[in-house]
Amino acid sequence: ELSQRFNLAMEASNIGIWEVTDNGHHLFWDDRSAALHGCEQDGVRNRLDDWHGAIYPEDLEAAEAHFFNCICAKTACTETYRVATEDGAVRYLRSAGASYRNPDGSLRSTGIVWDVTADMLMAQMLRDAKAVSDIKNAELELALDELSKREQELDELSSKLDLALASYNCGIWEVDLETRTERWDERMCQLYGIPYTDGIVSHHEWSKLV
Repeated sequence: ELSQRFNLAMEASNIGIWEVTDNGHHLFWDDRSAALHGCEQDGVRNRLDDWHGAIYPEDLEAAEAHFFNCICAKTACTETYRVATEDGAVRYLRSAGASYRNPDGSLRSTGIVWDVTADMLMAQMLRDAKAVSDIKNAELELALDELSKREQELDELSSKLDLALASYNCGIWEVDLETRTERWDERMCQLYGIPYTDGIVSHHEWSKLV
């Protein structure tokens, strides 16, 4: 009954079981392990060649190191590698295993393998989103720095303009054509001999000063 429950849980989770015997020269897959690697189901023959052939060449070295560690290490180890599906898509598999000794002293290594493609793609999507966000933040910082620089230059230019106008005793005015009013600065009021209040001068007041 316990074995049936275990098999049901493994099947529902689509987790495959593998086992290495004969001092690392024979690899056994159950049907789910074979299917996850895109290989035909054959529970008796050695699957080492199938395993090597299914893995992406770029991941083979790490996968072989995992295989070796599972056989030799006394602690559990895990590794993620890629295999190609029949339709050419990429499938990410995670393998976890460890070694143990049988009562007769022989060494066996066993483990499980399962599909983590969705997790890996989600992690990659989050990394890509973070990279885009970092670029945008960097661009924003550059834009803010440029804006601060322009504001500083504008302040310096405004100070120079005020200094130049003061040295020549020039006044500044601007006119609102809709309201027919003008805004004068303090020097403009001084030039016309009127006190400076809010700087608003109507067209009628200006006409009286001319």
